[in-house]
Amino acid sequence: MRIEFLGPLRVIDGDAEIDLGGPRQQRVLAAMLAAAPSALSVDRLIDEVWGEQPPETAAHVIRTYVSALRKVFGDRLDSDGQRYRIATNGDSVDAEEFVAAIQEARDILASDPARAAARLRDAERLWRGRPFDGLCDDVPVVERRSIELTEQHLQLVEMRMEAELLLGDHERIIPRLESMAREHPFRERVHQYLMLALYRSGRQADALRAGWALRNRLVEELGIEPSAETRALEDRILLQDPGLDLVPPCNLPSFVSSFVGRGREVAEVSKLVDVDRLVTLVGTGGTGKTRLAREVAAEILVRFPDGVWWVDLASLAPGGSVGAKTAEAFGLADQPGVDAAELLGRYLAPRRALVVFDNCEHVADDVASLAARLLEASERLHVLATSRRALRASGEVRYQVPPMSLPFGTLGASDAERLFVERAMQVDGRFAVTDQTLGNIGAICNALEGLPLAIEMASAHVAALSPADIAERVTDVANLSMRDETAPTRHRSLAATIGWSYNLLTEEQKVLFDRLAVFVSSFDIPAVEAVAGWDQIASGQVVDDLVELVEASMVAAERQADGSIRYRLLDSLRSFGRERLELRGESEATAGRHRGYFLGLARSADDAWLTPAHVDAMETLAAANDDLLAALEWSLEHEPRSSTLEAAAGLLYYWFWRADPANAYRYGQRMLEGAGSEPPATLAAAHLCVGFGAQLMGDFASSAGALATAIEILESADDWKLQLWAYNGQGQGGVFAAMPEVSAAMGRAILELCEAHGERLASAYGLALLGEAEFFGDGDFEEARRFFGAAAPLLRELRDDAGLNMFVLGVLAATAALQLDFDAAERAAIEASTLGGAGWSATALIILGGFVLHPRGETDRAEVVTKQGIVRVHERSMEVWTRTGLLLLGRIAASRGRWADAARLFGGCRVMLPPWARHRRWWNYESTVRAELGAERYEAIASAASTEPLDDLVAWAVGPDTPAAALFG
Repeated sequence: MRIEFLGPLRVIDGDAEIDLGGPRQQRVLAAMLAAAPSALSVDRLIDEVWGEQPPETAAHVIRTYVSALRKVFGDRLDSDGQRYRIATNGDSVDAEEFVAAIQEARDILASDPARAAARLRDAERLWRGRPFDGLCDDVPVVERRSIELTEQHLQLVEMRMEAELLLGDHERIIPRLESMAREHPFRERVHQYLMLALYRSGRQADALRAGWALRNRLVEELGIEPSAETRALEDRILLQDPGLDLVPPCNLPSFVSSFVGRGREVAEVSKLVDVDRLVTLVGTGGTGKTRLAREVAAEILVRFPDGVWWVDLASLAPGGSVGAKTAEAFGLADQPGVDAAELLGRYLAPRRALVVFDNCEHVADDVASLAARLLEASERLHVLATSRRALRASGEVRYQVPPMSLPFGTLGASDAERLFVERAMQVDGRFAVTDQTLGNIGAICNALEGLPLAIEMASAHVAALSPADIAERVTDVANLSMRDETAPTRHRSLAATIGWSYNLLTEEQKVLFDRLAVFVSSFDIPAVEAVAGWDQIASGQVVDDLVELVEASMVAAERQADGSIRYRLLDSLRSFGRERLELRGESEATAGRHRGYFLGLARSADDAWLTPAHVDAMETLAAANDDLLAALEWSLEHEPRSSTLEAAAGLLYYWFWRADPANAYRYGQRMLEGAGSEPPATLAAAHLCVGFGAQLMGDFASSAGALATAIEILESADDWKLQLWAYNGQGQGGVFAAMPEVSAAMGRAILELCEAHGERLASAYGLALLGEAEFFGDGDFEEARRFFGAAAPLLRELRDDAGLNMFVLGVLAATAALQLDFDAAERAAIEASTLGGAGWSATALIILGGFVLHPRGETDRAEVVTKQGIVRVHERSMEVWTRTGLLLLGRIAASRGRWADAARLFGGCRVMLPPWARHRRWWNYESTVRAELGAERYEAIASAASTEPLDDLVAWAVGPDTPAAALFG
């Protein structure tokens, strides 16, 4: 017999559902089932069924109901004449199975979340709705049991969400969590899981908004604050605590084709990286160094809580900066006067991380030098490199990557044969392995000496050639003497295999492949069509030929996070293609088309700027950043300045969006070198590049000069976007220099410009400047908030997250805090902390901690958040903001009565403090500190701190541990 009451009550015997009588008789049964294993008296049953007004015959009716039920349940229904109890031993009861599954899942959730999730899914399938549906109203014992089971069901769903989070299914469960949060608005556990799922899905701002919505609802409707657990989760999300990540962060490449074999090599290299801090995978081209390094990095990712970071040096020209390329992988911007190695060393010093340098051979000495400095700076850092030659660095352990295991004994068992078969089946789904073909496959792998790239290229031809045909031709090709008789045998075999595969291409495919060698990094189909699809290649044939090149393993395909595909030539193949392109006499022509396409993308970005479409245009440029810079370099070296300057405006906007002041400054100056009578707008754009770059890097004098020049030039040009950006740059310069009258004048100029051109959204920049002028000029704070309130929705509509952070939300937070509107201040600062990239979001943490939380009285949170902000801006050499953070940390120390610490922080922050931060409102604690210490001691401490190295001062100020440790325990 099966008894079910997780939903309407029903009893099933065999395949038949049993008639349980009328509603009151079912209430009697429901009451006994709800009370089981306890017994209920007749009087209790009367109360449950009829309440306070039972009929005179109630006792007799109860006995009649019980008698009828006994015909169904037999001796399961036990009675002593006055008390009744139902026993279900041996029967299946859905509620018992439900509760047992929940308990089992709870016991194994931490150790085996997959099995726990499966048990919880089983339990959830038992749930058909409200327990005892239709029978629990006005039956207290049944209603209590229904409430208990409903609560357990909620716990089940919460536990299942926890299991799914542990399994990494955060994105998939967000819709259900959002629905649950609406249905249970005060259930904090549900909201916590929603916040965590959103955060792990890369939606930090949405996660913080979910927490804020919960807090508002609890305060407004129940008059209570969220639990300490919820508040701690909010802060961990705000500070991007690595402990919230399911796996450590990484930027490992994703290959479309699978990784085959190499189990022994992965294990050996993983062990080496564990023990030794600098390991180099050495081997000729095509041995599979990159794929092996990638698999090792993925295998040991969990051992590096601060992440595994991949630096592909293939696109770096000889003499290029390995340090700058590495800093870019970490999101660290170049800073004037700060060596890239120093910047990286400072960032990596407290972290346990793995850096993988791929394709090092052409810059091996520079990689060796950088690796040595980084390993010295961080005792917990490990480095894995791939190179055709050793780095020859101190402490380097070299691992010679062997060829794949070759046939020996049982045919088909070696890694080389498995690779051939798998790739062949990808090319031709009908490809079948027989005893005869295995012998040929073994011969192919032996002839190619187990080189993975050569094997992949040979297997790509199974659609047209049988394994026997391939074996015959590959054996002949592998024995050919190459031009370089001193090259290793394996290298000659690979080159011969490339040549053989190349010769099997059609003429159009050969031309396309050669031209693709001009790309320095990955590329997409529009780039291929524009750069390589001309002259000898038939119109509309480019994509088909590209597919053929991928299937021939001449071009690698890489799947991106959004599911799109980008393409790349491996280094060996790129070198081969460039030689062929030179022999064709097409190098210059192809490079010119390459330059035309990528600088054309920059020019087209100009059209999208100051519209919501700019984000898509900027993301397209970001994906092609290496080729964009290569095209810019080629243009500067081979073309008149007028050609390069045509892209200056688009590059300006791109570098602002990307928060890349170093490139803006560097290339802005180079574009101006040798410039003459070019169109005024293009010259102004180059000056604006210099002005923007210098301003963000702290060179305010150079910035002011470049911006003034740009404004003067633009008086005779018809380009309202550049005019607006020049006004905005000069207005922001007024903010830094504490000249609010300049900011206000530029704000009004922007509004007039936008009105003249009918531009509604762009007026946000003028409104923001007027708000900044009111705030920094001690004007009307309410008026400042009105300006910011008007600018914010326009910037959101423009999708300008960086502008929203830098020009509106941070200053709005400080303004609202000075008006004691701390809720609005916190909301603005928290939103700003999620926008505009790592550097600018870090400034918002300093604002939140020092300008909002501290005056609000949340001193512990304020100290933790401010320290975290200081660490992040200092990692990016944003010295102006580092000093500002130290000022605010000094205010916190003074409020705690730590007078000597406050004096050291006040003295140390003055060196590069921007004029606006010297306002008396931020220094109101100084007189108290001076009085407590005495003027002489205060000056001695502050003076010593003013000459203290910033690294030492920051290390002392934030303490030896990660700033978040105090909050997270």
